[in-house]
Amino acid sequence: MPDPFSRKARRIAIKDAVQGDRVVAVIEIVSSGNKTSRSRVEQFVGKSVTLLEKGIHLVVLDLQAPTPLVPRGLHAMISSQLGHEPSAAPAERPLSAVSYQVLETGTLRAHFVPLKVADRLPELAVFLGAHDFVRLPLEMTYEDSFRTVPWKFREVLEER
Repeated sequence: MPDPFSRKARRIAIKDAVQGDRVVAVIEIVSSGNKTSRSRVEQFVGKSVTLLEKGIHLVVLDLQAPTPLVPRGLHAMISSQLGHEPSAAPAERPLSAVSYQVLETGTLRAHFVPLKVADRLPELAVFLGAHDFVRLPLEMTYEDSFRTVPWKFREVLEER
């Protein structure tokens, strides 16, 4: 049975209103649906590479467990597709948060944070230009959102 949430948008596009609403950055939250088939993995990686090649900065939050299709995480696949060797994530930290920065020369810099379940989420830079960025306070945002979850559901989630 298909995951009913896999079709929901998990992307935020940040636009520059001064430059005609041009997209300057995208934040992608990986869902389990992104890792369920080879075509979905290829679609996610291809879309990520296309954004970076167009000079659009990218944040990828890959907080889903590795799968046989994605054993080293999506960052490794994106890096390989771009012709780079990704930094090896420790086996005990298979999840990741990555902020990709596109420099003026078109070269990329990946700010990679390996994670494991129960780690505090990092504060990442969302690049709006080659050197301009805003901070993305992931842990604080998660905590604020979690406080709005009804108690009966919080208890279920905390048991996992």
